[in-house]
Amino acid sequence: MLTREFDYIVRPGDTLFGIALKFNVPFDTLKNLNHLPDPDRIQPGQVIQVPVSEEFYQIVRLVEEQCGLAQPSDAAAEATAAAVETAAQCDCDEQPPAVFYRRRRIRRGDTVYLLAKEYGTTTGNILSLNPQITDVRNLQIGSIITIPVPPENSYIYVVRPGDTLYSIAQSQGVTVEDLMRYNYIESDYTVYPGQQLLIVK
Repeated sequence: MLTREFDYIVRPGDTLFGIALKFNVPFDTLKNLNHLPDPDRIQPGQVIQVPVSEEFYQIVRLVEEQCGLAQPSDAAAEATAAAVETAAQCDCDEQPPAVFYRRRRIRRGDTVYLLAKEYGTTTGNILSLNPQITDVRNLQIGSIITIPVPPENSYIYVVRPGDTLYSIAQSQGVTVEDLMRYNYIESDYTVYPGQQLLIVK
């Protein structure tokens, strides 16, 4: 049951339809709740209210407290939305492992590659959460970025020629949905050889 409203910050490339799919909320419900005269025109940085379950809301707040963030962020929401909503809709007691987020101040010598290695994630995942990064080797010292920290039971898979999301999911014993969730992949995405994917079991 959707009992709370969550503030989602629109990111570049977001559409209202995509946000509705991400949070498993009816499009018309989202449109009417936010009184949007033209739902095709939302802007990055705009705050959209999303109806969510009490369980989802509390988990997001917990993640935010652990990250030391003052208000709910789209990064935390994106990582927890699918996990919490999936658990709420099924009859099982088990839910997908959670990804936690750290706010990291850039120091001299930091690169996206070294940060990914330090935190056990991929460069692609860091870049997905930090669209302000334009040069992976020349990060702005003193700036703060968000780093997804995967659970312990995870590892990096390097895409091979001929791989698809489906074949990778089959060979690694995970679902396509989990591959997409933990790697911030859209539905029409095609993997490429050499790409790193986070596998979470």
